Amino acid sequence: MIKAVIFDFGGTVLDTETPRYQSFLEAYRQQGAELDWSLYAQCIGTGFQDFNPYEDLLGRMKLPVQLNAFRDAIRSRCAELTEQEQLRPGVMDALVRAKAMGLKIGLVSSLPRREIDPYLQKWGIAPYFDCIRTADDATRLAPDPELYQQAVRMLGVNPRQAAAIEDSPAGAEAAMLAGMYTVVVPNATTAGMKFGHCHARLDSLDQLELPELLDRVQGAKAMVYEPAVFWNRVLPIEHEAEVG
Repeated sequence: MIKAVIFDFGGTVLDTETPRYQSFLEAYRQQGAELDWSLYAQCIGTGFQDFNPYEDLLGRMKLPVQLNAFRDAIRSRCAELTEQEQLRPGVMDALVRAKAMGLKIGLVSSLPRREIDPYLQKWGIAPYFDCIRTADDATRLAPDPELYQQAVRMLGVNPRQAAAIEDSPAGAEAAMLAGMYTVVVPNATTAGMKFGHCHARLDSLDQLELPELLDRVQGAKAMVYEPAVFWNRVLPIEHEAEVG
């Protein structure tokens, strides 16, 4: 029985991924360069350990960019665009329903706490979370399961008693490796990315009421899903497998 729901923040609760990608695209083009999507995708839902777009112009492209000014400009533009975002559809209702059902509720993020607190306060959702774990608390980020492992311990549940709500392949892999039920809800930036195994894929959280979603997830096998289709119309790509 599922006793806890753990939400990813950036891209799932609030779409921070699309503003950040747009900010980097604009910054690159201002330098007369193009951002390689295949490289940038490596840092979605995780940190910059595999690809650091801040350093890419200096390293791979060897353009004369002042790194601090470049970083500050991107962060400022990203904050400006993110401020225009609303909570993703169905998120507020899912939080309310989870609380009414007596579920423990967690939040994880590969962002530092200082970057998510303003939005938790803006939307008044901080009180819903029984634990919050961010990049500040981890030595390794997704796809490593460390943050999810910390969250289930703090919530006092077994991983198989918890469901994760994720938007990125790296985050979904982290939740699966932690042994949790995993629901993928991609955003505009991650919708076309290839995901590994998960238990369900939704276009948005308002497609199903939370109790029905959790009931169906518990009876589902983990499988690989076609991009951009709804979970109840999905076809496995290569194989179906029990995972985690």
